[in-house]
Amino acid sequence: MEEAAWKYFEPLFERKRAEGEAKGESCLARLISRLLTEGKNDVLKDVLEDEKLRHGLYKEYGIQ
Repeated sequence: MEEAAWKYFEPLFERKRAEGEAKGESCLARLISRLLTEGKNDVLKDVLEDEKLRHGLYKEYGIQ
């Protein structure tokens, strides 16, 4: 992408990235809260380290 074009689109890309990060943090917070409420503290470390497990639990709990 040309430098001039990049300067135009960069703020849009940054905003989308920030929105995605905020959504991801919100999903993770809801999952952690749910696991704590259910007393599944032993799963927390695995959830933080294993993306596949985390996304499976998002699906299981209907977290989007």
